[in-house]
Amino acid sequence: YFSTRGTRSPLIRSDMDSNKLFNILNLSERVDQLHLDKNDQIQGRDVDGKFHPSGIGGCKRKLSYAFVRQEPRKRIPAKLHRTFEHGHKIHDMLQGWLHKIFNADISGYTSTFEDEVSITGTELAIEHNIAGSADGLIILKKDDEEIRIIYEAKSASESSWSRVSSPMAKHVTQANIYAACLNAEYILFDYYNKDKDIHKYFIVPFSQEEWVNVTKTLSSVIDRLNEG
Repeated sequence: YFSTRGTRSPLIRSDMDSNKLFNILNLSERVDQLHLDKNDQIQGRDVDGKFHPSGIGGCKRKLSYAFVRQEPRKRIPAKLHRTFEHGHKIHDMLQGWLHKIFNADISGYTSTFEDEVSITGTELAIEHNIAGSADGLIILKKDDEEIRIIYEAKSASESSWSRVSSPMAKHVTQANIYAACLNAEYILFDYYNKDKDIHKYFIVPFSQEEWVNVTKTLSSVIDRLNEG
């Protein structure tokens, strides 16, 4: 005795031409449009009226637009959106590795690692109207000694990565803002080659001079705005 209850009807197979199906799916154009739609999305950080470290060290006019909450007009190509998203995924991977490495005992030190450490509520950030998050903060402790290290990850293609022999100036500026706000004495740069999966590491000390230059830049932007 064979019951037919609960059985599925046989599938009706399509004899559609592969090229026609390819055109219906149209994956290349649909993926591009998915990313281009992001240009119409205004994020909170776009209009929060704050200075963000990633934008400091470049165009002062862009900083002034950020301060007055001017909505940006984004014209980012789909390919560049994919590059950004790739970079975000690499950051997640690198930060995951550091969680496993530095939440442990390291060479006689007790170490901890925290990712995406916000500086927004710190005293210096509030004073200078800054908002943002460091990629990571490593803390080494032994007896009464504490060493605080900002971790900054930067992914790059082989062509860009091969030319890196020291941290880029704009990256140093950005990381020194995090270091000042989080009271860190050192910065660890991790330049990751996303084509070959290899690294270049650099450690630099916090620069008080770099931080002072940042505060002067931000003050000059606000002064010019106040002058109209």
